[in-house]
Amino acid sequence: MNIISSFRDIHRHFTILIYPIIFDVIALLIGLSLIGLQGSPVYYIKLILEMGIPSVSHIATFPLFVNHIDFLNLQEKVSVLMLMIVAFMLIVRSFLQGGYIQQLNYIKNDTPYSFSKFLHYGKRNWLQLFFLEIIIFLGKIAVTTFLVIFFHVIGSFAGLAFFVFLRILYIYLEFTIVVDRVNITTGLRKSWGYLKETFFPSFPLIFIMYIVSGAVSYFLHKFWSLPFIFFTIILYAYLMTVIQMAFMKIFHHAKRDKYA
Repeated sequence: MNIISSFRDIHRHFTILIYPIIFDVIALLIGLSLIGLQGSPVYYIKLILEMGIPSVSHIATFPLFVNHIDFLNLQEKVSVLMLMIVAFMLIVRSFLQGGYIQQLNYIKNDTPYSFSKFLHYGKRNWLQLFFLEIIIFLGKIAVTTFLVIFFHVIGSFAGLAFFVFLRILYIYLEFTIVVDRVNITTGLRKSWGYLKETFFPSFPLIFIMYIVSGAVSYFLHKFWSLPFIFFTIILYAYLMTVIQMAFMKIFHHAKRDKYA
């Protein structure tokens, strides 16, 4: 199975975990310095809408990580300093995203991958991935606002369901942009094609991804505390990197079958 072999692959190439862990720790420490520890233990699950380099900010409701644009949404007052820091961290995340996804690709092909190559692919892909982040953010605001105005509470849930549905349909979008070196528009078309080619292996893995991320999100909120947040950063980076390694294997199968 892809998921089992992915565990072995990540154990052999564990250095890929350094990037999401260090980046999340830095984002957390900056957030703590700006606003302190926010929130208290609660029963809650946040569904992820992101692929690529994992971050606990994707599954945490409380605004604490400055590497996610929701940090600004959840603040009562946003200073210029906060805005500049979050914008800078989003650019850095887009840069790391390209290098991280390409490293998954190199691991799949059992090809040596150096730090200089990581920087090269980060530099080559950051702008497209940054634009994608902004497009998704603006789309979420527009669609959710429209649905909430007309359908109130139900509209909020409908908006979440809509974007989860889109995430599933275009689960390979970031992989396609980085590995196939295409723009966002072409990436949308090709990633949908890859999903259709790999319907059966993709959907069980998508289900596993949401079960795992949902469970980690649940326990993160239930045991919300600084030590547990640090523990979750390491655990989530490891588990999601294994899962995305499995996605990369399926992605390559789709490429082989579609363009053989």
